[in-house]
Amino acid sequence: MIQQLVTTVLGSKFERDVRNIQPIVDEVLRHEEVLVDFSEEQLKSQTEKFRARIRERIQALEDELNELK
Repeated sequence: MIQQLVTTVLGSKFERDVRNIQPIVDEVLRHEEVLVDFSEEQLKSQTEKFRARIRERIQALEDELNELK
């Protein structure tokens, strides 16, 4: 009885998971709409941009870690 009441008020585990994940799914779909029109070469250039951005952020984190040591 209590379990049923809690499920009615808060939703099932599945429903709560969907509510938590839905904003991420929406964001991915927005990115897909932009990328679907890219050519293969444009996608490859985007990959390089992403790798460079990741390298920059990793370097910044490593610098912060070194400062803390």
